[in-house]
Amino acid sequence: MHKKFLSSMAIFAMAATQLGAQETGFGPEYTKDGSVVRPVDWETWVFVGSPLTPNALNGGQASFQQFHSVYIEPEAFEHFKRTGEFANGTQLAKVRTHLYRGDDCGDVDAENGSCQAVSGRGYFNGEYSGFELTVKDTTRFDDPGGWVYYNFGETPAEWKESAQPFPAASCNSCHASAAANDFVFTQFYPVLRASEPRVSDSRPKAGSTTKAAVEQSQSEQQPAVDSPLPTDRDSLFKHLQSGEYKTMGPAEEAVHPSAGPHITPGMPVKVYFSDALAQSLAGKFKQHPKGSAVVKELYNDSATEVTGWAVAIKTDEESANGRGWFWVEFLSTTDPSKIYENVIGNGVSECTGCHRGGRDFVISRLP
Repeated sequence: MHKKFLSSMAIFAMAATQLGAQETGFGPEYTKDGSVVRPVDWETWVFVGSPLTPNALNGGQASFQQFHSVYIEPEAFEHFKRTGEFANGTQLAKVRTHLYRGDDCGDVDAENGSCQAVSGRGYFNGEYSGFELTVKDTTRFDDPGGWVYYNFGETPAEWKESAQPFPAASCNSCHASAAANDFVFTQFYPVLRASEPRVSDSRPKAGSTTKAAVEQSQSEQQPAVDSPLPTDRDSLFKHLQSGEYKTMGPAEEAVHPSAGPHITPGMPVKVYFSDALAQSLAGKFKQHPKGSAVVKELYNDSATEVTGWAVAIKTDEESANGRGWFWVEFLSTTDPSKIYENVIGNGVSECTGCHRGGRDFVISRLP
């Protein structure tokens, strides 16, 4: 059944109209309505890595709890090896698989999901659970860097023939801030790391700050202010419960989908800014003053009830790669001990990774 499905897809791909072919001679095929055709030869592409972030290591709430095996089109890979850059037309296929739960997988640990195999206890690939595609095409897309992202479905029998891209904000904010090379997480793919030519090491990476930018930011005159929010966990939680943060400065006018993960990508949020941070954002300062604060209300699916808060407070004059910011995300409005990843404090990597792409670690824009 799977092979028949792939065969029919191959016929469809041949019949599709390729509009705006890449000058590199490789790249995706587009249908007449601009959808991208799902590649059917991805198994022959170059395998670059297979990240796994299981629930067991993420408080039972991993955003991506399956294997994500990633492949790059061979021609695009050759271009990357020569130049260290991803050319227009680059396609990266992400094939998701469940953790293996076959009959010969003895002693499955219910708590962490691991499986006992002849090679030892570990995590192993199970059945296909999704097919996604990342495409770079600056001639077609105005999204940051020209990168767009597609989801073709879950099991192979459900994989769609073509797809339209996700909204840019749902993926690009994290890719822009945390990816090591041009919106691609090359730091997690050993084949790409090993193949990248040394000349590329001198290029600014995503989220990096040049020496000139640092010197300029240090020369800016910014007001020194006390933070309107405490950094002690219990005091901060009581402050949030009281709603006093709503008076610290301007706020977004309405609840809207989040551009970042926050447990589930796209969940409703509303952001409140301290006056000092608002003034710094309006003044386009490179660095925000010590004491700047932002509170993001986290809502339920229907956007009718606040279920928690994400907070960032600048505790030092220098951001120090995120260590100058205090971070916490409360997952409850009644229990201060329910904190995402049980992590609270300065330089939390789960927070700085995405926020690195903002202006001095602030992604949200003034209303």
